Amino acid sequence: MSAAIIPFPGVSRSRWSGFDEYVFRHYVSTGMSTRDAAALVESLIEDERASEALPKEDRLLFLARRCLRRLRPREESV
Repeated sequence: MSAAIIPFPGVSRSRWSGFDEYVFRHYVSTGMSTRDAAALVESLIEDERASEALPKEDRLLFLARRCLRRLRPREESV
């Protein structure tokens, strides 16, 4: 009898660094669902890869713009 590996549906975390795992655990511990946390970490990884094509002086601004786009609008209290 041989064992078969059943793939877990969702994101492959094989390319995640230790920091990515840490950020994922932090998001989950603050109440975010595992699906949303994994999607957010994946988007951060993709942003980092996309920024590598830019000149060094433009990377920080590029990453800041991407993060600001992800923010949800704050509800104004009346």
